[in-house]
This record gives sequence, structure tokens and C-alpha cells, in this order.
Amino acid sequence: MNIRAEIFGGQELRQARLLPRKTPKQADSVALTDIVISREETRRTDMRHEDRPVLGGEPSTVSFRERTHDVAIVNLSGGGAMIAARLEPNIGERIDLHLDEEQTVQCVVRWVKEGRVGLEFAHETHLNCPPEQRALVLSNVVAKIAAGSGFETVPVVPPPPETREARRHPLIWSGELSYRSHKWDARVRNISETGALVQFPGVVREGWEVVLGLGDGVEVTGTVSRVVGDHIGLEFAEPFDLFELSNCKPQVTPPTWLRPDYLADVSEDSAWDAPWDRMSLQELQVQLEGFLKR
Repeated sequence: MNIRAEIFGGQELRQARLLPRKTPKQADSVALTDIVISREETRRTDMRHEDRPVLGGEPSTVSFRERTHDVAIVNLSGGGAMIAARLEPNIGERIDLHLDEEQTVQCVVRWVKEGRVGLEFAHETHLNCPPEQRALVLSNVVAKIAAGSGFETVPVVPPPPETREARRHPLIWSGELSYRSHKWDARVRNISETGALVQFPGVVREGWEVVLGLGDGVEVTGTVSRVVGDHIGLEFAEPFDLFELSNCKPQVTPPTWLRPDYLADVSEDSAWDAPWDRMSLQELQVQLEGFLKR
């Protein structure tokens, strides 16, 4: 190697190189991933699957043992919530979580630890209306489901008055929430003539006007009154006729809550299970017909 050439350059440098310079390889043929395709339509749904962030203490109230208590919602998701509260409930007790003056979620206590309470939401849609109106709506829905499911009606034995509200119906109403060009699948937690509490995976803000579609052409326009986690409260622009729910086929949930493996040694008649049992369609039909014939 010519050291002088390495330092000062010159033609001797090209002759002194032991290995020739590598020429860059020619680029491969263009693959499909190298082609940019412009989006012709805006995204219609929120594609995120992660949990909502911790709320950090959203003030709220709960009804527990016939009293109202101030609490803070630490986080809230589709299946339940964690609240900070000075309460000492038992596992399996019922607590009603009030997200708004009109919007309430029925819950059951699943765990209690160091001033925090874990709540599981009721699966069914709560119809916030007088018992007679609720019974008529459910009766119409069950009759339509029964016509397509093939189960037979049974002789009606009216249940005692004190047991008519002991267990809950197994029906969930779902639909689609729309804001401008955005659409999300949604489930209705509770609904009344004046508003609804809806769970959905999208992002909206208070004051936005949205449309809740419940299927079969049933739509209602409302304004977002509150946003808590993945739940929003809606105030309807006009009174909603709950009998229209009879035209929307709901989902049927299992009649009982499935106990997790770590509670396998708990007896069937424990306080854990009793508050969360719900009726089957046949049981609901018997109870409704008995209620309407009283």
C-alpha cells in the first residue's frame, strides 16, 4: 500500500486499492407495499381496541342500602367500573351508579379493597318507565321472539306481587351511534322517553348532536349531555315512544351469571349469585302475563 498516496491522493490511490469499490445493487422490482393508495372515504369507525384511560376521580353518586352516597369514578369500561368510596358493601350486593340525574347503571359488587369497590354492570337494558309500560314493551318483544324461536307457551300462574320484580329480564338492545360521517356499534344501558345511556367505542364531546339507530328504521336524535369513560348520556330532542322498541329485536343473554373458577367452592344459594340471576324468556313470559292479568 502506498502511504503517500493514501495521504495526498493521486492516481496511485486507485491502483493501490486491494478491493474494488462495491457498486450499489439495483433496486428490486416495486412491491405492492410500495404503492401509496389514497383513501377515498373517511374512516367510519374508531379502530382503537385499548381500554379507556383512568378517569382520575370523576364525581358521581351511588344508591346503596336505600341511601345516596358521593363517590369518585376511578375508571369505567364496558363491563363495569371502579369507584373510590367510603362504603363497606358485601360481595354480591347491588349498587346503582348514577352517571347523571337521568342515567343510572345497575351494578353488583365484585370486590372491595382499600377504599375501592369493583362493580360489574347489569347485562340487560334497563327500561326507565312505569312498570305497566315496561311490562307491555317486554311482552310484545317476548311474543315476537317466541314466534321465531319455537318454544311453547305455558299455562300462566301469576306470581305473588312481592316477587314480580325480584329478578331481571334478559334482553339487551343494541344499535348504531352516528355523528356526521362517523358510525359506531353501540349498546343501550338504559333508555327512557327523554334520554338514554349508551356504551360505544368512539369519541364524542358534550353538546354534540348524534343519532341513535336501533334497527328496523327506529332512530332518535339526541344531544350528548355527559361523557364518562366509554359511556355517554343522551338527551333526546323529542320524546321517544318506548313501544318502538318492540320493533327492534334485542339480544338474549344467558339466564344466570357464570361464576369464575376461583369461586367454584361457593354454594349455589349464596348471596353472590342470588342478586345477579335473571329470568329466561319462558320465565319472563310467565311473569309478564301474570303481571298484566292481575
